[in-house]
Amino acid sequence: MPEDTASMAEKQTQEWLVDGIRMVAEADGTLGLYVTSPDFPEIVTCGDTVDEAVAMSRDALEAIVEWHIREGKKLPDAYKPEAA
Repeated sequence: MPEDTASMAEKQTQEWLVDGIRMVAEADGTLGLYVTSPDFPEIVTCGDTVDEAVAMSRDALEAIVEWHIREGKKLPDAYKPEAA
């Protein structure tokens, strides 16, 4: 699980997994935490806190996976959806 925003500001970047997909957050003085994913370049989101950034990354991943499926695009091998 990611660290809190204050701890993260010292590190500048932090990573976590959502359904096996790597998310990378960078501290940004204006947006809070800027989140991208090397596994899904389409994912770009942000959050004011670590909890919000994690939630937003989950939402972004869900939307991108749905789009990939709808368009018949291959999902990354790392994608392992959690059981609902």
